[in-house]
Amino acid sequence: MVSNVTYRKSSFLIPLGYHHDIEPIIRGELKQTTRSIDSDFIIGDVIMFHTWEGVPYDSPWKDRSPHYMVTDVAEVRFSEYGLILTDPRSGLPLEEDEARPWSELDQYAADEGLVDKTGEGLKKLLFSKFRAKMSEPPFFAKRLLLRKIDEDYTWKGKLSKK
Repeated sequence: MVSNVTYRKSSFLIPLGYHHDIEPIIRGELKQTTRSIDSDFIIGDVIMFHTWEGVPYDSPWKDRSPHYMVTDVAEVRFSEYGLILTDPRSGLPLEEDEARPWSELDQYAADEGLVDKTGEGLKKLLFSKFRAKMSEPPFFAKRLLLRKIDEDYTWKGKLSKK
């Protein structure tokens, strides 16, 4: 770990889409989330997820997750062939191998809290989420590692569409 990382404590409330397996997230079992490269999440931020009773943004909120703290941020590059995790501080790949094929990313998909816990399910989600924002692969995103906050946390949040 690099010691000159800036820590802050901002809070974000993020809606969950239909690709996610909601129950484990509400129980506090989510390990990571992949967000837009433009998102400004940093280590120490607090996130809470929620679902909708009906049509997103046109119906009341339903379930809310416990609070999660962002414990690490890494850049993710992906294309039709696979995914590369990159340390945002150095720009270097985090893994020895250059790219991991989608067939080897089932654990990443499970950690992401997806209904389809396979690398191919992850590929479908990431491409549907990011293709509209970027014209040609490789696409860039941020992977946030999360841990459930067990202690009492006073919400200081803001609504977020990240």
